[in-house]
Amino acid sequence: PSDDIILESPPVSLSSADLSIIKLGLEYKIPIASDDKTIRQFAKNLGISITGSLGLLKSLYQNKIIKKREEYMSFLDSLQKDIYISDELKKWALED
Repeated sequence: PSDDIILESPPVSLSSADLSIIKLGLEYKIPIASDDKTIRQFAKNLGISITGSLGLLKSLYQNKIIKKREEYMSFLDSLQKDIYISDELKKWALED
């Protein structure tokens, strides 16, 4: 990212890589992806659109990169082993 982008008062828990991703989102006006709550909140406060693993997975399925529903469901099951997915998010993930 450009050195011209200065982030004021970033959370101390964010790494330089985290801050670089946020700067890229600002510089190119593009969404970023992360499941980290601190990154998500900081980016949201800066007006950056953000998605997580579940959003990326659903997008891959909707855009036919993941072609079969069974494969999509398998990825969802696998993702649930690593992150908590609320019932509301599960319902959203399964909507066509």
